[in-house]
Amino acid sequence: MPVSDQSRLSLLPIGDPLVLQNGPFPHLIRSPAVSADDYCELAATFPDPAIILRRRDGGMNNAAARLPFVKVSGNPDISEIWRGFFDYHTSDAFWHDILAVFAGSFRQRFPMIEERVGKAFTDWRIAPRGGDKTADAWIDCQFVINTAVTKENSVKTVHVDKRNTMLSGLFYLRDERDEVAGGDLSLYRWRREPRFLKHRMILSDDVEPVRIIKYGANLFVGFVNDAFAAHAVSPRGITSIPRRYINLIIETKVNLFDLPPVSTWVQVWHWRDVRRSGYRSLGGDRR
Repeated sequence: MPVSDQSRLSLLPIGDPLVLQNGPFPHLIRSPAVSADDYCELAATFPDPAIILRRRDGGMNNAAARLPFVKVSGNPDISEIWRGFFDYHTSDAFWHDILAVFAGSFRQRFPMIEERVGKAFTDWRIAPRGGDKTADAWIDCQFVINTAVTKENSVKTVHVDKRNTMLSGLFYLRDERDEVAGGDLSLYRWRREPRFLKHRMILSDDVEPVRIIKYGANLFVGFVNDAFAAHAVSPRGITSIPRRYINLIIETKVNLFDLPPVSTWVQVWHWRDVRRSGYRSLGGDRR
């Protein structure tokens, strides 16, 4: 697919009236994310779960399985429109789409990042994650499914994303047969200064929900990730239909923020919360 055709699939097209919302942290919601015709083709050709699972056991209850760019590029099992989508959303052109919306928030949240990298955002060299190791930042675009739900629960409790992730994005492609409740994205505000359990997880009493973004069809949400970007996925009801979306990640070569831990005493006191917190994943995100 030529670059000019790929650009029409951009989730952040230049020239659209994109409004960045700052509470509880900088985020953007775009619905519809792409044209109705393109969405119909994308939804109809979303890969079969077996392609995304890649021989991994999909029997785990409500777990995430991902297929990253390195496994999509040139893959004959993936449709041409999706390969073009992935090529564009890991490109320098898409990086500039991102900057048109988020550059101000990046500078506000990470005021020293351009100095640490040694150049302005507009001069950064961008590469797909898993590719050029000398790039200034890497973008990954991933197919994701959450497996069948046999017992209602959340695929991921309240957390922030990795310390070197500056932007996270979710493009939802809800199956039209999917009628169960849940799987929504919840955004939280801290009730106190940030502190963290294991693996970037957060005590539920330390935050309060501010906004719920419904899991739907043809909807994109992107947000700046830092210690204040607390979010979670709401519990999903019992269903055999996978939850489907595209995950976008921008990673830098440096860590962007700190993760102050809760005290040992707090961990002991909240040991049940520590055990319940986490992320249900089948692994293999990068390979």
